Order: sequence, then C-alpha cells, then structure tokens
Amino acid sequence: MNIYEQDIFSQPDDIRQALRYYEAQDYAKRIETLAEKKFRSILLTGMGSSYCAAFNANTILRNHGISCTAIPASQLLYFETASISQDTLLVMISQSGYSGEIVELIQCLEPNIMVVGLTNDPESPLGKRANLLLPLHVQPEQAVSTRTYLAPLALMHLFSHVFIGHSSKEIFQDLYRALDYLAQSIQAFGTISREMETFLGLPPYLALIGGGYSLTTAEAGALFIKEVAKYPSIAFDPGQFRHGPFEMIGQTFAAMLFANKGIGYESRLRLAADIAARGSKVVLVSDGDDLQSNDNILIIRQAYVSETLACIGNILPTQAFGNYVAKAKGLEVGTFLFSNKVTTAL
Repeated sequence: MNIYEQDIFSQPDDIRQALRYYEAQDYAKRIETLAEKKFRSILLTGMGSSYCAAFNANTILRNHGISCTAIPASQLLYFETASISQDTLLVMISQSGYSGEIVELIQCLEPNIMVVGLTNDPESPLGKRANLLLPLHVQPEQAVSTRTYLAPLALMHLFSHVFIGHSSKEIFQDLYRALDYLAQSIQAFGTISREMETFLGLPPYLALIGGGYSLTTAEAGALFIKEVAKYPSIAFDPGQFRHGPFEMIGQTFAAMLFANKGIGYESRLRLAADIAARGSKVVLVSDGDDLQSNDNILIIRQAYVSETLACIGNILPTQAFGNYVAKAKGLEVGTFLFSNKVTTAL
C-alpha cells in the first residue's frame, strides 16, 4: 500500500476524530453565538481544495437568504479587497494556514474585520488571526490532500447549517452516517480501481462533471488527479457542459459524472446517456435507484446520505482514478515533482 492509499484508507476515522473533538468542545455553540451578530455579507475564501470546500456552504447560506460569496483568495487579494468591510464576516480556509494568498490577505485586513479561520495549524498566521478558530484537527497527510480536503468540507457543512439555525445534533448524526458510508466504499477501493482501469484505461484526459452539491467534487477531484497522476483533468458544471463543451465528446472522450438524488438528478442521467450514446465512456457515480449501465456507462453505486452530503463519498472514485493512473505512469504516487503541498509563492 503506497502512502496515498494509506491516507485514503484513514479518512473516515480521522474525520470522525475531528467531529468528536468538535462535539466535546461545543464548537456548534460558538458558531451559534457568531450567527447572532449582524453581518452585511459573508465571504468564503481559500485556494485549491480549500476553496472547493467552501462551495456547498456558500450554496446553503445563500439559499437561506444570506448574502454570501465563495471567492478564491487570489481574486479577493488582488481585485476585490474593497468588498471587505467592518460588517463583513470573512471565512478563510487554509489547511496549512500559510498559503501565500491567505497570508498576504491577512496583512491587508483591518483589525476590526471578523475572521473565521479553518486551518490545521493553530500557530499559523491564519490560526493566530482568526477571531473564531475552527481547527481541522486531523493528522497531516503523507501525500497530496485527502483528509485535509474532507475535514474542511465537513466542518463547513457544520458551520453553514448551525449558522442558519439547524440542530447540531442532527448535523453531527448526518456527518457520522456519511463517514460510515465512506468507510464501506473504501473497503471496495481496489474493486473500484480495477473496474475503472478496465473500463477507461488511460484516456487522453478525464472530464469530471458535477453540479450543485457535487460541483465541489468535480473541481477538487480534477485538482487531485492533476496532483497525484500529473494527468489532465477538467471540471465542468453539467449545464455548462451542454453549452459548448458537449462538442468534445467522441470515441476518445471520457467522463466521470456525479448524479446524486435531488435537484437536477434526472437531467444528469440524461447527460450521461447522451454522452454514452455518442461513443464516449462515462463513469456514473450515483446514489440513485434507477440506474442503467451499458457498454459505455460504468456505474459506481453509493449509499444515499443526503443531497448535501453526497460529496463526502463522491470523492473516492476520483482518488481511485488518480491512484491507478499514477501507478500506470510509473510515478511515486502522491508526491509532488515541481511544487509543495503548501503553496506559499505568489
């Protein structure tokens, strides 16, 4: 088992440990107290997979009438710092707390700006600046991000739901159930990898298609595949894929499409069928009950948790794909060639 696989297999237990810590320290109460303050807007920011971890919380908060925006820290730093005012709640996510853009942005902030910081290092610049520190409380990976993506994803789920007044008890129950299902899926990691390798082989590139609460998986999964396998992977929203990129499909095109039960489920199944009907390969990752496979569609079935938490299990097939491709290319799986896990350069 390589170091990347070791990190993948440890994900459920490590995130459970983080959640137990949050329960014991009553972080939900701290979030509730923060929510009582009146903010004109909320900005969620980060870089890389930390930025992706903000997507679903952004959708949840916006759907409950809160003015919220998820924005890359680089965009906020260079072009939109004027949008940060004393009545802005700034939520900054950085696994290390040392990301270059995050550190520079901290230096630009006025002292009266309220900052929520999600980081794995309380002694980092982000950890020290945060008015409310939400520690990831997981062991750093040996390789590229695995649990330090899932930890902020889970904690932002907790943050957003508690912020809008949902029961923390029920939120924790849902998160634990999602991790139980992830653990079950991990037991089939080798089977999933072999099935995808037999079905896809090594296509020229992989398109990852996910909308709504699976957009985070498409974006983060594409990033991880690039890091792990040094392999071209592109993330698409399903609707955006229809508007132009659909012209890319054909005999050499391959996609991983996430179709979770909920809003847009039927349209994503139609998209998978339409891509497959034109000779392209589709790995369909779904918790649906009415799935149809064929020579061009490989189904990876997942247990249903909720529309908003399907993303916890969704990430596993992207990790499996990156792992087998890296092995096929003869790479030392999970290591960086030209950069580091923590990007401090601007």
